[in-house]
Amino acid sequence: MRKKSILVLAIAILSSTTHLCNATTYDIIDIGTLPNSMYSGIVYPLSINNNGQIAGVAYDASGHGQAVLFDSTGNQNNIALGTFGGASSDAISINNNGQIVGAAQTSTNYYKATVFDTSGAGNHLDLGVLEGQRESFARANNDNGQIVGYARGSAGHYRATLYDPTGNGNNTNLGILPSWTASYAESINNNGEIVGYSYNVSDMRRATLFDITGGGNIIDLGTIGGNYSYAYEINDNDLIVGWAEDASNRERATLFDITGGGNNIDLGTLGGDESWARSINSKGQIVGYSKDALGYTHATLFDPSGGFNNINLNDLIGSDLGWTLHYAYSINDHGWIVGKGVNPEGTHTAFLIVPEPATPPTADADGPYSIYVGDTLTLDASGSTDPDNDIASFIWDLDDNGSFETDAGGQAIFDVNYTYLQSLGLLVNNIYTIHLKVTDSEQQSDVNDSTLTIVPKPALVVAVDIKPTSCPNPLNVKSSGVLPVAILGSEDLDVSEIVPTSIQLAGIDAIRNDYEDVATPLLDVNDCNCTKAGPDGYLDLTLKFKTQRIVEAIGEVNNGDVLTLQLTGVLFGERPIEGTDCILIRGKHKPLNQADINKDGVVNNIDFAIIAENWLQYSIAED
Repeated sequence: MRKKSILVLAIAILSSTTHLCNATTYDIIDIGTLPNSMYSGIVYPLSINNNGQIAGVAYDASGHGQAVLFDSTGNQNNIALGTFGGASSDAISINNNGQIVGAAQTSTNYYKATVFDTSGAGNHLDLGVLEGQRESFARANNDNGQIVGYARGSAGHYRATLYDPTGNGNNTNLGILPSWTASYAESINNNGEIVGYSYNVSDMRRATLFDITGGGNIIDLGTIGGNYSYAYEINDNDLIVGWAEDASNRERATLFDITGGGNNIDLGTLGGDESWARSINSKGQIVGYSKDALGYTHATLFDPSGGFNNINLNDLIGSDLGWTLHYAYSINDHGWIVGKGVNPEGTHTAFLIVPEPATPPTADADGPYSIYVGDTLTLDASGSTDPDNDIASFIWDLDDNGSFETDAGGQAIFDVNYTYLQSLGLLVNNIYTIHLKVTDSEQQSDVNDSTLTIVPKPALVVAVDIKPTSCPNPLNVKSSGVLPVAILGSEDLDVSEIVPTSIQLAGIDAIRNDYEDVATPLLDVNDCNCTKAGPDGYLDLTLKFKTQRIVEAIGEVNNGDVLTLQLTGVLFGERPIEGTDCILIRGKHKPLNQADINKDGVVNNIDFAIIAENWLQYSIAED
């Protein structure tokens, strides 16, 4: 059995439960009673499943209870499910598969736990009794077809029972609390956990968590200070509701601690002294009924935190409709609630209230978006809206393939990095249509589009010093040596982040590099001014380039020319870098003509004769 902290769970579900109810408008449907009812006020729609099917009991003209399958459309085509030949029956629970269980009388007036035939053919399944007992009553069933209730022996002592759903009588006695005399099972969830209550000779009742195996590991769920308590329903999250007596002997709707640790929560009233919780759905919404300050009883939606922010269901439908809702018996996972009240004609009747469809959210993907290579992209869906303010999820399709693969959960603002975008196949300089899907707690959604572009990161401008500490920076075009260059480090630039082998000057690769503090950068790194300032305490990246390769790259120049040379490279994070510095040309350089074989500066017959002689020698060698 899973044990959870009821206090933590109650707090966790409070905000969604309370807000949903305040924001939701309900329609009400009169689902009536049985035709020709003598006691039209005695009608109990006791259970509603997630398909809107309703089961309960009403009373015919003879005052006998009749199991009923209610018509949820309001056309009041309610069906009496019949008996085993006796006068009475009641339908207590309907699961999400439409199976209805309860009890029906035989011709000898004994009740038998029953699975009702809803076709109207009367082929009900008798679930039998415990050995030595004479009557049985089914009180609840889960979606797995497990059925619980209780059996009664000739001495009148009841035993909580897990029924054999085949009707073969292999029923399990769930036992009683030590020193107690009777037990009753009222609810079983889809995890197989069973709750109800136990009874002793002092006429005291106690909410109980039963051991489904019948092994006797039964837990007394306690009270809220008094002697009595009842557990009526347990949901699949192990939240248990019912009522318990407080220290002032008042009956109060209660959320029970499944561990039996006594951390039970008094759910309060509508301002009066007493209240009763009857049903809890998977969302933690709890319904029942409670008294107001004047002592009148009203159908109630309880605040599960015990904060007493309870809601009178009459306030959800509006006083102008003329209804008075006295009792709420069951709530399904969609928030549909059934109970008993007085309609505008003054008739006591069964009602169904249904939340009106909520307005879907409106998605706002914002944008357009762009991200530099290597950076992080912030997606901003905070402009998305919902009239009920209950947006539950934001998911994105970032590669325009129709699959919303990027789940931001409940976060309107969400970051994704460049590496993730690469994993989706997104390429630099492509423009992609992206899609945001926003979904609310009612599973209504909306989609909005934007665009996304990945762009190369702008180059980082670095300080470059050709011939560090030399001013001006002369370049002798006849030199056969090397040209020293430094990328100057600073407080804002750690030169160790540069990929040394990526550096080019005027498109020419460096032949070697090193790290040394050699010079101080100027304030304006794009200025052709130069400085003789030496080391500044920051490491520099020093590089050597073959002078003649630089000379060939710059082309024809004359003595005294001032040229700007550009340096390029990348950081280890792939961000490009660039910088410039100026040189002063010493000497004259004219690029060689490939046809000037003897390199005398002119192309004439002498060059052609050399070409012919070379060709002839090559031909003789080939022969």
